[in-house]
Amino acid sequence: MYRTMGKSGDSIKFVSINSACTAAAAGQATEGPWHSTTAAGKATVAVWTLDQAGLGWKKDVEFSLKSLWAKRGFKASRLPKEVPVWPFLRPQEDGALYFLVPKPLMKPEDPQLYHICGVDMRSKKILLSGLLSDHSLITQPVTLPANAFAFQHL
Repeated sequence: MYRTMGKSGDSIKFVSINSACTAAAAGQATEGPWHSTTAAGKATVAVWTLDQAGLGWKKDVEFSLKSLWAKRGFKASRLPKEVPVWPFLRPQEDGALYFLVPKPLMKPEDPQLYHICGVDMRSKKILLSGLLSDHSLITQPVTLPANAFAFQHL
């Protein structure tokens, strides 16, 4: 499970990526190995907005990775069908969600690399994607520079 909370536009949002491994960790039964593509396709991304007047959370959107993978833009991006990790929001982009997608390892000794992916939360359109060339960026929290989003825009 990967979660984040942040400012998006004029709202405060909470994002949760839930997968079969989340269910397995909670002691719930899962079908088959939690790391399989089938299990990953059942993972969901949910986003809530803080209702500041009522002091509660309102669910904005929830979608499965399988539905995202079926989009033409996802296929064109050539992103791997893996459960995304480390979601984040950008204050200046209301409605956009970003996360990292692990690149499958070819050999156990290979370094873990990640793709960055931006998604319009309403239409599920892929806004941008690209391979992060320096995976050391994600070993600790960082503030990304403005040009960090100079990837292939789709």
